[in-house]
Amino acid sequence: MLAALDRGIGLSSRLAAQLADTRMRGRVSHTHSDLFRQRVLGIAAGYSDGNDARQTATDPMLKMAVGRAPISGSDLASQPTLSRFENGISSRSVVAAGREMEGFVIERLARRHRKAKVITIDLDSTVDPAHGRQQQIFFNGYYDTWCYLPLLGFLSVDDSPQQYLIHARLRPGNCKDPRGVVPLLRRTIASIRKKFGNVTIRVRVDAGFYRPHLLEVLESLRVEYAVSMPKNKALDALAADVMTKVRKQAQQTNATATLFEDFQYEADSWPQQRRVICKAEVLVYPGRTTKDNQRYVVTNRVRPTAQSVYEWYCQRGVPGEVGADAKAHPGDALLLDAQQLGLDLGGVLPCRTQSGEFVLQPGESFAFRSMISTGRFGSRS
Repeated sequence: MLAALDRGIGLSSRLAAQLADTRMRGRVSHTHSDLFRQRVLGIAAGYSDGNDARQTATDPMLKMAVGRAPISGSDLASQPTLSRFENGISSRSVVAAGREMEGFVIERLARRHRKAKVITIDLDSTVDPAHGRQQQIFFNGYYDTWCYLPLLGFLSVDDSPQQYLIHARLRPGNCKDPRGVVPLLRRTIASIRKKFGNVTIRVRVDAGFYRPHLLEVLESLRVEYAVSMPKNKALDALAADVMTKVRKQAQQTNATATLFEDFQYEADSWPQQRRVICKAEVLVYPGRTTKDNQRYVVTNRVRPTAQSVYEWYCQRGVPGEVGADAKAHPGDALLLDAQQLGLDLGGVLPCRTQSGEFVLQPGESFAFRSMISTGRFGSRS
């Protein structure tokens, strides 16, 4: 079913076409397209390890999915061949395939949503634990593990909760969240305006991406944004009155209480004041001490109430309907829903987790996984 869908939309063919093939043509038994489809469909079927090719190379269903006769067709590539393929892909080809993916998604969404009024971009990092001596794995103190730290980007249209994967970039485990974000935003926003025309573009990112420069870039690109920002003494002082109110409310009701407030704030590194939304919350647990839980989001959206803006920001952690069990079953490389992967998908794979982070399935090759890694982010804000 997934293979039939892929043939219909031509995604793997377009991505594989970006991978430069420097092999001697007369000695090639497996085209890059076949190798790419074999690896991707194998992962989708739960065979994430390249060594699994020893069993799956002769599997009739996988052979048929790749485009060969299930019985009489020649066997698929062996593990050594797949390994050479993965590690032989140049960085330039990886970037080209990623750009092709971005263009593919925007093109299909523009065709399917000709009357779209609002396009929302969500960016986040997710942890991809790794083991052994894989290239570019480093220890990440936040996640307390050796890992990669992929950057994932999603698009949503109007008020639909469905989110579409547009970007997946594998990054070293010790990189900072903002790495690669500004160039991605610049080209994505330009592409959206080119394909969708005069639409409102909104961006949501968590506190890990917060930098004063990012706010300036978003304003220069003329988009609406909501960016979570870390607490500081000045913000806490501005939120003191509403925190007093919410503590009193929690004490009276003996239950968790939440209020929303907004105020104008200007950090030393900002050229002007900006609107900051405060979620003032006191958490109440039976038999435990109450806990303050204030959060801050800086935004240039003027009209919505503070609560509306904050709740809209929080929707970034509640994407579409595919992959709801990804957190519970991290060993599954991809969880596919037939209805969502049909016409409603638009050629891309949106993923959701009910409880937060989506941990990507570890693979083998740094370059190859940067093209095919997919998953859903978890909020740190």
